Amino acid sequence: LDAPTTAANVHILRFLVYVPPENQIPMHITTSAGTRSSTDAFTVPGWGGLMIWNPSKLQSVYTRMQPSEVTPLMGLLAAQLRTLLGLAPAPPSASSDNTFTLRSVPSLTAFAEWELDELLRRRVLTAHSKAAGALKSLAQTLQALPNIVVKEHINREVTTSLEYLASTKEAVSSGSYVDAAMAAAGAHASAENAYFHPSILSLLYFPGEHKLAVYLPLMLPVVSAVVMRSISEVLRYIRRSIAVKKYHQKKE
Repeated sequence: LDAPTTAANVHILRFLVYVPPENQIPMHITTSAGTRSSTDAFTVPGWGGLMIWNPSKLQSVYTRMQPSEVTPLMGLLAAQLRTLLGLAPAPPSASSDNTFTLRSVPSLTAFAEWELDELLRRRVLTAHSKAAGALKSLAQTLQALPNIVVKEHINREVTTSLEYLASTKEAVSSGSYVDAAMAAAGAHASAENAYFHPSILSLLYFPGEHKLAVYLPLMLPVVSAVVMRSISEVLRYIRRSIAVKKYHQKKE
């Protein structure tokens, strides 16, 4: 379940079903305690999940999965998706042994309505906090670099992020968490676009100390010549003044 995308802020979850070679069937996963995994599956946070399917018979490379074999795998996939989203592998009322089946919840999405509401609230809080943090970091960066020229694009992104944050607050107050989640996501995206703008990043990774190290070798010969010439002129003026004074004293 993977699809190519060019959007930088689109997160992809991957779910793989591994079919072992016929001479390695059955293949199982061993837990850290040395016992056999009951599911022969595992998840990788932020990446996705993997399941091992041990078919009863491999007739060819294109062996067709039977409905009785697909159902347990879909249950595992749903449990992995729930885990990656921060929920328990199975709803609290799924079964006594906390295993997930497609009949654990009445919804075809494998999520109860109250769980979707919990995910929306969590999404709103996370996106809102990240957006506020990005705007705060941007403000601190601009305060530390008072001579920076803020481009109009950055200004628009910051304004848009603030408007989305205000919309998020209004949607939460009215209980519309779907709209609140969309507004919070927009605020986060705009804040990230402003903070990670190339004109800001170039200054973050090229501070004033680096500029001094680059320009000092170029300016030092010129400055040295000017200083030495200035000292020479001062000494010449002093010697001339002394000579003029002695001349006048002898003349008197």
